[in-house]
Amino acid sequence: MPKQPISLIKGDRIENADYRDALPVNLYVVARQVRGSSGYLINQPGIAAFGDTLGVDRGGFYSERFNKHLRVTGESLLDIAEDGTTATLGTVTGSLQCQLDQSFNNFAIVADGKLWYYNLTDGFRQITGENLGNPIDVCFIDGYFFFTDGENLYHTTLADEEVIEPLDFATAEFSPDPTLAVKKTKENQVIVFGRYSTEWFANVGSANFAFSRIQGKAVKAGIVATQCQTELDGQFFILGGRKEESPSIHIVSGGSLQTIASREVEKIIDQYTEEELQTASLESRVEDGYMFLHVNLPNETLMYNHTLAKSQGRDNAWSILKTSVTKSDGWLGINGIFDPRISSWLYGDRFNPRVGRVDNTISTLYGNNVECIFYSPMVTMDGASIDEIEIKTISGFTPEEATVSISLSYDGQAYGKEWFYLYGNKNQRGYRFISRRMGYVRDYVGFKFRAVTPSRLAFGALELTYG
Repeated sequence: MPKQPISLIKGDRIENADYRDALPVNLYVVARQVRGSSGYLINQPGIAAFGDTLGVDRGGFYSERFNKHLRVTGESLLDIAEDGTTATLGTVTGSLQCQLDQSFNNFAIVADGKLWYYNLTDGFRQITGENLGNPIDVCFIDGYFFFTDGENLYHTTLADEEVIEPLDFATAEFSPDPTLAVKKTKENQVIVFGRYSTEWFANVGSANFAFSRIQGKAVKAGIVATQCQTELDGQFFILGGRKEESPSIHIVSGGSLQTIASREVEKIIDQYTEEELQTASLESRVEDGYMFLHVNLPNETLMYNHTLAKSQGRDNAWSILKTSVTKSDGWLGINGIFDPRISSWLYGDRFNPRVGRVDNTISTLYGNNVECIFYSPMVTMDGASIDEIEIKTISGFTPEEATVSISLSYDGQAYGKEWFYLYGNKNQRGYRFISRRMGYVRDYVGFKFRAVTPSRLAFGALELTYG
């Protein structure tokens, strides 16, 4: 009988008279030639409880200067020890995301229009001054703390990190849009993000304001909120875009803008107003040689596999992360940092007062199972019968019996009854994931696969036998 290999990296669906991508949920692709497939799907790693905090997470930072994991939760700045215990260092007012950076002398926190410093000698204190204003972002470069208050750019003095001189001010000049974020680049320059523009400034040592705008490097695109940018692979990824365009996900570099959002991702982002996207954020994680971008939207979390996109394109690099089995929601992990003391990624929680440790041996979140879903493309059958489908799996490593459901769609919209099949048991090596006699197909068919299990699962290509 004829056999047809089918990639499971991305599926198809139909919604509102439109062909759409069916993105995998809580899975990502590893690019590897194995068992006739160019890649396979594997669960997003789980999160195990690491420690309790004092509120919803607002930002995390590992300070190699002070050898501390510092994190703002609720209105408290916490020092999180290697065993997960916490010590409160000070009070940070507000409820929104904080902006964090460090110098050789101080750890800086910008939140609620205020500035705080912490170090081992002077402890935690709020910095005030008539020239400070109400900063919304901070970075450290060349001995200066560099700020924006939404309009002005300004910095501290080289002699004193608590002093801002009245003439040490400038503005972004490329566009009159609000200035939302400032970050240090790998070229030791300051990238200044506006709502509809991005500029670069270099330290030229001039009197008063020490930095000068770099001519010819500006981009007519910006970010929707201060935390909607992150650095990954030596580049800055943003949620935003050009004026009179819908927000999207881009890579911004000197003089150019590259869109990495697929059509499906742009449709998801388009569900939100500009005001709703003020609480969105971007963050990055690099693990096992793979570079990931997390897009934390108000009700969803999207993940972009930057490493995979380089070889298989942006359309195949997106997936959805979620927490609940019964409803659509965002992934609970936020503000992840790598703590070298324990060689692990640690994440705060979007909804609960706790911090968790990424664990590659499980797929659960704080002991709770999550739902993994993936789809096939729509396959034209033209009156053939499905004799057998087989997915290449890795059997024998599940700690308990794991099952996967299969359901079929003949229109790309509604899926029928689920049939449950054994993925495998512990030490049951060589087990094959096969379903037989799935019936006659008049036109075309699509498959949906779903699993709710604490085990790590891997799925290669699907092989369909028909006649």
